[in-house]
Amino acid sequence: MLFDPKPKERREDLFDRDDELNKLRTGLDYPVTLLLGIRRSGKSSLVKVLMSEEKDVIWIYLDLRKYEAMHT
Repeated sequence: MLFDPKPKERREDLFDRDDELNKLRTGLDYPVTLLLGIRRSGKSSLVKVLMSEEKDVIWIYLDLRKYEAMHT
């Protein structure tokens, strides 16, 4: 579903993001990879799609949005 506000988890739901997904996949060869971008630009969707496709990688996904208000 393209207009669902939640992060996408399937490649079919991403629109024209193959280049970014391939660059992120290349970053798996490094000990630390940062995915930076402005708010609501699809960072979580890219990570979740990559997690669903790369089964041989151990993933730790932390959604810390509920702690944003505590930092003020």
